[in-house]
Amino acid sequence: MVGDPELVRVHIHTGDPAGVIAAASSRGRMSKLKVDDMSAQHHDVLERADAREAETEAAGTATQERPQAPPKPIGVTCVAPGDGFREIMGSLGADSIVSGGQTMNPSIEDLLNGVRAVNAERVILLPNNGNVILTAEQVNPLAEGCEVRVVPTRNLPQGISALLAFDPSASLDENCERMLAAIATVRSVEVTHAVRDTSVNGHDIKLGDVIAVVDDEITEVGSDYLAVIDAVLRAQTAKPELVTVYRGQEVSADDAEALIGSLQTSHPDIEFELQAGGQEHYPYVLSLE
Repeated sequence: MVGDPELVRVHIHTGDPAGVIAAASSRGRMSKLKVDDMSAQHHDVLERADAREAETEAAGTATQERPQAPPKPIGVTCVAPGDGFREIMGSLGADSIVSGGQTMNPSIEDLLNGVRAVNAERVILLPNNGNVILTAEQVNPLAEGCEVRVVPTRNLPQGISALLAFDPSASLDENCERMLAAIATVRSVEVTHAVRDTSVNGHDIKLGDVIAVVDDEITEVGSDYLAVIDAVLRAQTAKPELVTVYRGQEVSADDAEALIGSLQTSHPDIEFELQAGGQEHYPYVLSLE
């Protein structure tokens, strides 16, 4: 959800859209109502990918000239690691997604190809990683016939908030303003393991320790995920209303659900949501809103 007391944009995944619409209509007037069958869209994406692969294989023996569809007014390209994050961002309206992560930052060419894949007159580029922002800013001069604007999202939670604020019917400037406002309302927590002995911000860190990086700064160190995440939440001066937990590739669904259960018990006034992010190197990524 994103908006103000007068108007709010809500994006919901549900197996019962009619029930959601009925509940929403009792709360206020709805406009621009849109319902998509994500399962059908997923199968459509796979079918189109298979078709493209078949066309590529056939190109060696025959060349077919096909007119390209006219570019749409505005679109979004974003960088994301892990199948889960890529699927989430695609469902939120990202037109193309470039693979990337802490150890696999995309090149200028990768980002340029992602922008071209959108086939739009104007493209908003979400780097979703502080290390990718400078590279992303080099794309616009190379994208002939397309204006590229970078919204400097430094992490995945900011990228998701920016996508939730995106309105394809609004102008490029309006969307960038909306996205910048949205990413200012979310805090990112990346939970990982120390790769060496070091001392940071008064913390004596040993190889293998669990560390929490809050908005690019190491704030908590401990021996297990639960204790470290719990300490992060207790340290927040503005208590979050919603915490979305994205489990990484190495974390099982059962372990993640057990973690959420313990956090819910310790913080009953916070709503917790669990998603499969599929990211490497970070067992957990949290979005605090």
